[in-house]
Amino acid sequence: MRRKLWALVVGVLWYLYLSLGLAQNPGGRLEALNHPETLPSRPISLLFRATGPLHGPVKVQLPPGWTLLLPPEEVINVPEGQATTLLLVIQPPPSTPEGMHTILLQVGSVQAASRVRVQGVRALHLTVAEAPPWADGPYKAMFLLANRGTRKERVTLKAWATLSKVEGVAPAALELDPGQEAKVSVTLRPQPPTGEVAVDFVRLEAEGEGVRAAATANVTLLPKPGTLLERFHTLPARLVLEYTPRGWTYALTARGPTASGAKDLLDFRLKPSEVGISYRKDPFFGEARLDAQGLSLKTSWQDEPWEVQTALAASAAQLSATWKSPPFRLTLEALSRQGVPLLGVRVTYRKAFLLAEPCPLEEDCTSEAKPLLLEAQVWHRRALLDVAEGPGGESEARLSVGLPPWQLDWGASRRGEGWNLAFGLSRSLESFSQVYLRASLESAPKSVGRKDVTAGFILPWPTPKDRLSGEVSWQGELWSLNLEWREAQGLYARLRGTLGASPTLQAQAGLVFPGNPALKSLALTMNWHGSSWNPGAAVDGEVPLGEGTLTYEAEINSQGFRWRTSYALAFRLPLYLKPGLGQVSGQVRNPGGEPIEGLYLTLGRLATRTDAEGRFWFPAVPEGEHVLAFLSTGYLSQPPLPLRLAVKAGEEVRLDLTLMPTGVVRGRIRLVLPEPEPGVIYGIPDLNPEKLLASLLVEARQGDQIIRRYTDGQGTFYFGALTPGRWQIRIFFDRFPGAYRLEPDFQEVEITSGANVALEFRLYPLPRPIQFEEEESL
Repeated sequence: MRRKLWALVVGVLWYLYLSLGLAQNPGGRLEALNHPETLPSRPISLLFRATGPLHGPVKVQLPPGWTLLLPPEEVINVPEGQATTLLLVIQPPPSTPEGMHTILLQVGSVQAASRVRVQGVRALHLTVAEAPPWADGPYKAMFLLANRGTRKERVTLKAWATLSKVEGVAPAALELDPGQEAKVSVTLRPQPPTGEVAVDFVRLEAEGEGVRAAATANVTLLPKPGTLLERFHTLPARLVLEYTPRGWTYALTARGPTASGAKDLLDFRLKPSEVGISYRKDPFFGEARLDAQGLSLKTSWQDEPWEVQTALAASAAQLSATWKSPPFRLTLEALSRQGVPLLGVRVTYRKAFLLAEPCPLEEDCTSEAKPLLLEAQVWHRRALLDVAEGPGGESEARLSVGLPPWQLDWGASRRGEGWNLAFGLSRSLESFSQVYLRASLESAPKSVGRKDVTAGFILPWPTPKDRLSGEVSWQGELWSLNLEWREAQGLYARLRGTLGASPTLQAQAGLVFPGNPALKSLALTMNWHGSSWNPGAAVDGEVPLGEGTLTYEAEINSQGFRWRTSYALAFRLPLYLKPGLGQVSGQVRNPGGEPIEGLYLTLGRLATRTDAEGRFWFPAVPEGEHVLAFLSTGYLSQPPLPLRLAVKAGEEVRLDLTLMPTGVVRGRIRLVLPEPEPGVIYGIPDLNPEKLLASLLVEARQGDQIIRRYTDGQGTFYFGALTPGRWQIRIFFDRFPGAYRLEPDFQEVEITSGANVALEFRLYPLPRPIQFEEEESL
C-alpha cells in the first residue's frame, strides 16, 4: 500500500514538474518544417518537429488578430531518441498587411518560429451603379469602384461608348484604401439614329499598376418625339449667316444620298451670287451652275477604259474623250473658245519600276529593290482656223522622275508667242522633312523674259513633332523670305519679308488652342512698310448657340478695327415624300381621365413621348405589323401592352390607353459571415460569393398569377408592374446542401399603387468541425 501511495505522489510531482515548464529539456530540439505563403482570411497549416528529450506545456504565440483554428496538444512528452510532429491551423484576419509574420511555438524552454508570408490581395471590383433606361439628351452613367484587396491602389479611369460621345469621367483618377468604395460618373451626349431606338454600350475601365477592372452599362437611347419631317427623305443641310460691317450674306449647302442606302450623291449650293446643283451616280456625273457669268453645265461618263466629259458655258464649249490603258492615257478634245474652234490631244505615261542593285559575282548578297516612278505628259492644242489665239496654238510637255529620296520635275509650255520653262528638284529627309529647289523662265510677247528661282526646306525642330519651314525666292530684282515655326502644342511664329524697290517685313506670333473652340487662336503681328511700323492683333473662335454655332473673327491694327461673325445651323432639308408610310397616334390617361405626360412609347424601333396632354404620335411608320409598348415601369395599361398593330400606307391608326399605377419590389440576398472559431469552418472556404448568389430563381405569386426572375451576381432581383394586393416572394435555394441556410425563404408583401418595396433575405454559412486523422510519430 505504501508503495502504491509513493508511486502516486511521484507521478503527481512529475506531472507538475513537466506542466510548469521546470524541465530544462537538455538535448531536446524543436524546429519549423514549413514557412508557407497565404492570403488574408485563408486558413493555413503549420508543421513543427519535436525531437526528444522534450517535455513540457505547448504554447503558441500569434500576431494580433490571428485566429488559432486547430491548436496543438497542451502538454507533450517526447523521450530521448524519438520525434513527433505538431500540427497547427491558423487564419490571418482580412486586414492583415502584406509581408512576413512570425508564429512562435514553445515547448518548455525550447522555442521555434515559422515565418508566414502574407501576400497582398489586389482586387478591383467595378459594377454598374445606375444607368438611365433612356435618354434624349446629355446623361450620366454611374459606376461603383471598390478596392477588395489589401493594398492601397492608385487607378486611372477611361470610358468610351458605341453611340455616344464621352464628355467626361469624374473622377478621372483616384486612390482607394483597402475596403474603400467610390462612385464614378461618366457624362455622355447620345447620338442615336434619327427617329429610332438605339442601345448604347458604355464601358468604363479602371487601371492601376498591375491591376485592372472593367464594367459595361447598357443604355437605351430614345430620340426626340417625331415630327412631320420624318415623312420626307431629307438631306443633311447647313445654313451659314454671315454679318460684317458691309452687310449680311448667306450660304446654304445640302449634301447626301437621295434615298436611304442609295449609292448616289446629291449636292446643292446656294449663295447670293451663285446657285449650283450636282448629282453623281457611277458612272454618271452632272453639274449645273448659275452665277454672274451665266449658266454652265458639266457632265461626265466613266466606263473603263473610256471616259467622256462635256462642258458648256456662256463663251466656251468642250467635248473630250479619254482612253486609259495603263501605263498610257490618251485624251482627244474638241472645244470652242470665244467662237474659235480648237482640237487638242494629250498623251500621258505613268509607270512605277523596281530597280535592283546588282551583286558582285564573287560575293553572296541580297540586292534591295528601289522604286522608280516615271511620269511623262505631252499636250498640244491647235485652232482649226487661222484666227487662233496665237501662231501654232498651245503646247506643253512635262516630265517627272521620282527615285526616293529624290524627285525631279521638268516642264516646257508654249502659248502663241509666249513660252515657259520650269525645273524642280526636291529631296525627302526623315520624319517628313524635305529640301527643294524650283526655277522657271518665262517669256511673253513684247516683254523681257521673267526669271523665278525658289529654294526651301521643311524640318522637325527642335522636337520630332515640331515643324520649321523656310523659303527664299528671287524674281528678277525682287527677293522674298518666308520662315515659319509651329510647335506641337499650338504655338507658332512667322517671318515674311521682301527686298526690292519697296521693302516690307511682317512678323507674327500666335497660339492655337485645339481643345478650346471658344478661343481657337490668338495672333500678334508687326508689319513694316518702308519707314512705318504697323502693329496688330487677331483672334477667332466659335461658341455653341441654340441649335447652331456662332463663329467670330476680329482684327485690330493701325488702320482700324475689322470683324466678322457668322452663325451656322445644321438641319434636315426635305427632298421628297417617302412612300409606304402610315401613322399611329393616341392619348394616354390615368383611371381618373387625367393625361399622363412624359411617358415613353416604342413602336418597333421607333419611339416617342407623350406631351402635356398625354398625346403621342408616330408620324412615319412603315407599312406592316408593329408592336406598341411602353418603357416606363410601374404601370399596367388597358388595352394591355405590348400590342400588335397593323399599319397601312396612307392611313392613321388611333389608339387611346388607360394606365394604372402599380408597385415595385426590389430585393437582395445578403451573405452573413460569422466570426471565426477555433476548429470550425463555415460553409465552403474560398468559394466565390457570385456562385452562391447569381442565377437563383425568385418567384412572385398572387393567386394564379406567377412572375419569375433570376438574381444577378450581387444577389439582387427586381419585380416591376405588380398589381395592388398581397404578393408572396419566394427564393429557391438548393445549392451545397448542408453548407448554407437561407432565412427566410419567402416573404409576403402588400403592394399599393406606386409602392416601392425593398426586401432582404439572409444566407448563413453553416458551421462544420475540422477533423484530422492521427499520424504516427516520426
